[in-house]
Amino acid sequence: MADNVFNSATMVWKVVEIVTNPALTDLAPGLDSPVVGEIIYIPSAVGNDLVFQDGDASEDAVVLKAGASDASPVHKSFRPQGKTINNLTCTTLSAGTAYVYLM
Repeated sequence: MADNVFNSATMVWKVVEIVTNPALTDLAPGLDSPVVGEIIYIPSAVGNDLVFQDGDASEDAVVLKAGASDASPVHKSFRPQGKTINNLTCTTLSAGTAYVYLM
């Protein structure tokens, strides 16, 4: 089984599964309020879902969904200013891989 990883050199969080404690802060202590530059979601099948929440407020911060007829990558950019998400947490990942680029 693959693992979620955070690369502090590139500031990329690779999310491949939901785990017991899915917050970014579990992998990168000190990143309580990261600024997200963009997210690329590569779904495995049509209709796959990806949801990131503000873990402090338990509210959806980013929701991405694969198309109804194809599983093409889905891209969301918050550049140039970025989007601050407190206690960034992946709460839904139907299948596939998400790459979260932090600023």
